[in-house]
Amino acid sequence: MTDRNMSDFKEFVSVSEMAALCDLSRQRFHELIGIVFPYPVYLLSNRRPIYDRKLQEVCLRVRSTGRSINGEPVLFYRRRSQQPTRKQRKDTKPQNGNHADLIKSLGALGLAPLDDRQVSQAVREVFPQGTAEVAPGELIRQVFLKLKCERDV
Repeated sequence: MTDRNMSDFKEFVSVSEMAALCDLSRQRFHELIGIVFPYPVYLLSNRRPIYDRKLQEVCLRVRSTGRSINGEPVLFYRRRSQQPTRKQRKDTKPQNGNHADLIKSLGALGLAPLDDRQVSQAVREVFPQGTAEVAPGELIRQVFLKLKCERDV
């Protein structure tokens, strides 16, 4: 069966706990109840489905051997990791004073014509510590406000 002893089992576990013990999602475990895994028993007092020690052992045996309760072979895929994969963000920050993307964005907002010198100066004034940890949207917003105020004066 598995590496677990009978003493390792709780007296009763919920369907969610049984799904976790079998390393399956709750949804997938519910889909397989009655087909691959045995039905839970229900507490008469509150009609809550539970798995007792014997049913826990059966479920874990099914999971470890790949044989359903009716003896048919079952293939289990590995459960997906809980942490979603993060896509790398394209670096849109200007490098070496080249602000072409920023100038294009500011032009789309109605601040045209602009040259690299004007934008570089505004960036230095608004972000004296640099723009390494500034989100691209915030960079555009702050530089836009700075240049707009200069033009309105």
